[in-house]
Amino acid sequence: MVLPLVDLCSREVVRDHGSSPSWLLVPRELYDALLRAALSARRPLAVGQLVQRWPSRRLRVADRRTGGPDPPDRLCVQALLLAVVRGLDDPR
Repeated sequence: MVLPLVDLCSREVVRDHGSSPSWLLVPRELYDALLRAALSARRPLAVGQLVQRWPSRRLRVADRRTGGPDPPDRLCVQALLLAVVRGLDDPR
């Protein structure tokens, strides 16, 4: 399987947690790829930070048509849910 360049770059960005403050400058089109990379790399802190900064009202974790080889990690799902709940409390 050949991964698109966006997915490869997203994996590298998510791998380095020190670069997370620069995610504020990421175009909104890349958030899906970053979330997929964070879920597949099992990075709960990255998942939480991405969801808190999510640029739209719609959040899709997995594509039903393609799915993924592994289900998301339990800690990543917990981080995602916590970030969503925090976002519901946020007046923004």
